[in-house]
Amino acid sequence: MGKDINKIIKNLKDIGIVDQVTFDYEPLSGGTTSRLYLVNHKYVIKINKPIVLETETTFLQFY
Repeated sequence: MGKDINKIIKNLKDIGIVDQVTFDYEPLSGGTTSRLYLVNHKYVIKINKPIVLETETTFLQFY
């Protein structure tokens, strides 16, 4: 589980979305099938299957 989040954080740094040198993260509870992480007390990263994230995004944009 932690391996996925470390890879995502590295990718975010590599493409310039975040510029912090070090990161701390903690898992958040309360998700159904998604894994949620709070990164540096500032960012929330949600991990799930792409189709699930697309559907949720469409729903949230509509409402």
